Amino acid sequence: MLSRPLAQTHDTLASLLHRCGHPKVISEGRRVHQVVLENGSEHDTHLSNLLVQMYGLCESLEDAKAVFDGIVNKDKFSWMFIISAFTKKGQGKVALHLFNQMKLAEEFSIDKHIFTSLLSACAGMVDKAQGMYVHECIVKDEVEEDIFIGTALIHMYAKCGHLDEAEHSFGNVATHTPLSWTVLINAYVQYGRSEDAFRAFIQMQQCGEIMDQVTITSLLGAFTTLESTGIAKQIHSCIVGSNEPLEKNVAIGNALITMYGKLHIVEDAWETFLRLPKKDTISWTAMIGIFAQNGHNEDAIDLFQRMFLEGMQANRVTYVNVLSACAFPNLQRKAKFLHSCIMEVSFMCSFRLQLRFNWTSFSIKMFSFLVFIPSRCFVSRKHSILHFCIICCP
Repeated sequence: MLSRPLAQTHDTLASLLHRCGHPKVISEGRRVHQVVLENGSEHDTHLSNLLVQMYGLCESLEDAKAVFDGIVNKDKFSWMFIISAFTKKGQGKVALHLFNQMKLAEEFSIDKHIFTSLLSACAGMVDKAQGMYVHECIVKDEVEEDIFIGTALIHMYAKCGHLDEAEHSFGNVATHTPLSWTVLINAYVQYGRSEDAFRAFIQMQQCGEIMDQVTITSLLGAFTTLESTGIAKQIHSCIVGSNEPLEKNVAIGNALITMYGKLHIVEDAWETFLRLPKKDTISWTAMIGIFAQNGHNEDAIDLFQRMFLEGMQANRVTYVNVLSACAFPNLQRKAKFLHSCIMEVSFMCSFRLQLRFNWTSFSIKMFSFLVFIPSRCFVSRKHSILHFCIICCP
């Protein structure tokens, strides 16, 4: 990314640091850091903050902490970036320790992003005591009504098993967003309160919240665990009623298909699949799996053949799903077509199919062919195939 000598102006270095916030380009970030040192700008708080942020995004906590410790005049962004770095790496205890240091050392108001990071850390550790401590600091700073902080509180209390406090935090938020509703609904689902979850979903719609793709897929994933056919169909109806094009979105369509599949409502899953104007590998794989899991074996194989003829790329899950539909004697002809497809993808899958139908002689011929392939390519797989041949030979 950085092939020429670096300009040494403050703005240029700041811009470059913003571009280096990913583990794949950390070497470029280190190069910019070296220029900052050579330029005598290591005491520039703004550049140092960006270095802490960059190393945090690159998941190099030691470098981030070293730069942070060297900042003479720390501001709220210094603390925010270092606390966020440790939180994102799952080191909540260190993040909370830094928070306590900040409270003792500094007098400025705490940025709301620090609070959300800390609440995320408490949720990850399932530590209600620390979460309540952070909550007390939030109340003291009078920012409890902030939507981002309120949503983080809902999530933290739900993860810690205290749904009443989660509901209370939801009620304290001044203005709600689809995200805050989704977090609350997920909390209800987590504790098996299906009626409350559906009631909250209806209230969200009555409030005129505009649901996007992320919100809908998250909600569908949550409601799937409730195993309620009535709720599933009502949610689908609400989605279509509020914004019909959403149903034709491939991600939402896939989520609907998966939801119906887990509830064993094959017909509705199939209708949703057919209505999708564009289908991806996930769409085909999910529908093949639903057919196979519900005894529609020929439909599963036929759909795989159609997928194959339309030039769609199958993945391992696709093959596992359709293989499970083939394991019946009356489907050997279709199984052989599938076998020809699998040959190009996985020797192991094909051997399982051959041995299922006792095609032992053909399996041994294939193994003799594999002997000529260098062992370094897949030695463990050849041993597994030999094992299958030995145990299945008459």
